[in-house]
Amino acid sequence: MFKKSLVVAAFTLGSAIALPAAAQSSAPVVCPGYEKGTTNLVGERVGKKVQKAFEAYNEDLIDDAITILSEIEAKEDFDKAYVNRFLGNIMATKDGMGPKALELLVSSVETKVLNDLEHSQTLKLVADLSLQEKEYEQAVKYYQAYLDFTCKE
Repeated sequence: MFKKSLVVAAFTLGSAIALPAAAQSSAPVVCPGYEKGTTNLVGERVGKKVQKAFEAYNEDLIDDAITILSEIEAKEDFDKAYVNRFLGNIMATKDGMGPKALELLVSSVETKVLNDLEHSQTLKLVADLSLQEKEYEQAVKYYQAYLDFTCKE
């Protein structure tokens, strides 16, 4: 099962709550001619709720964090994808929640609105979690999507 530290690292590296410079400092894509897109941030209303969920998560109140995130009604595509990504990351740490985590994570990358670092991390996480859940065709699909997106080998 995915460890809490792995999920925290995956979440915080691309966190829109963190300093924007943190999201800009890493080069998730090494494709020739790649130009970094603009950095998106969650809206203020959603951001406050995400921060509350993150604080609950850091206090090991995992179920509370899941409840807080599940109740967010984001309107903007980026906000929806961001919340689904965070919720999927957390659910991936809980036994028996792999399929729901996968559903949320897939929905967060299919819209292609996450920042490049978040998008690349989530593609890889979907592939890894698919492999864990024995969804081999989906794992191959998302590993390939990760490689295509990042130009990494």
